[in-house]
Amino acid sequence: MTAAIALANQLLTLAKREGSPAKLGLAYVTQVNAPYFSGDLLGAEENFARGSEFFEAAQRQPGLSVIVYGFASHNAWMLGLPDTARARMEKQLASAFEVDSPFQIAFAQFVAAMLKLQLQEPAEAKRLADDSISLSAQNGFPMIGDLSRMVLGRACASMGGAAEGVSLIRGAIDALPQTDRNGMTAFLSWLAEAEALDGVIADALVTIEQALEANPMERAWACDALQIRGRLRNKVGQTTEAEADFRAVIALAREIKARALELRAATRLARLLRDTGRGDEGRAMLADVYGWFTEGFDTADLKDAKALIEELRSLP
Repeated sequence: MTAAIALANQLLTLAKREGSPAKLGLAYVTQVNAPYFSGDLLGAEENFARGSEFFEAAQRQPGLSVIVYGFASHNAWMLGLPDTARARMEKQLASAFEVDSPFQIAFAQFVAAMLKLQLQEPAEAKRLADDSISLSAQNGFPMIGDLSRMVLGRACASMGGAAEGVSLIRGAIDALPQTDRNGMTAFLSWLAEAEALDGVIADALVTIEQALEANPMERAWACDALQIRGRLRNKVGQTTEAEADFRAVIALAREIKARALELRAATRLARLLRDTGRGDEGRAMLADVYGWFTEGFDTADLKDAKALIEELRSLP
């Protein structure tokens, strides 16, 4: 990740020197993606704003292997802007089909499917992943197919097919190059969730530790991995450890401004506090986080948080 950021900075310097809109657009794409992966969400958002005027030119450059708006949509979601994230994702899909590049379409569908997982919309994630897998098979893009199979596996697990989901995710992880650790924090986290849904909590606890160790620089995805570990620990009665995990997520999410992940962890923590006789503390904490949001009130996380706040208010 450090090397990627250094190369992204070098690319931007060269692009500014040349002055080509297409090259500047491509340079700013890397200035969004590398900071996003490493948890510099505000930096990624600032670079997205700076590069916006050049993205259309970059998108039409032959051979472009990164969809411009894809990870910028994930960045917006983590910042607590789900409607903005959806708009960027629609822009990404539309641009890919406009360019009519099978590679870009398949990759766009994969990245869109990831966003649907984050929004807790598994049926839509499954649809997009299926489309990406089919297009990848037709055109010989095995790696995109494997990435999409992981999304498909996680979506299937949420829709009642946990055993199938575990198999799909494990198979796809095994098929990836052993030297490629990019995204492994998220992929192993999905596997842990699928294993938990399949009832093998002991395996899930082992897998989530692997997720947390896979790539420590992927701080944006470490929040979700920690939150999953907290949920698993809570399931096996380790409430003290679970509470520590949820509080660690909240602290890290605040540091990197990942409001969506802070809300998710705060909701889990509020439930734990309710169950341990500290409902008032949980309500106040969760209401404070929920009050920051200005959009996306139809999303599962925000509806869940609102319902819990109302429940906690009604407690004697």
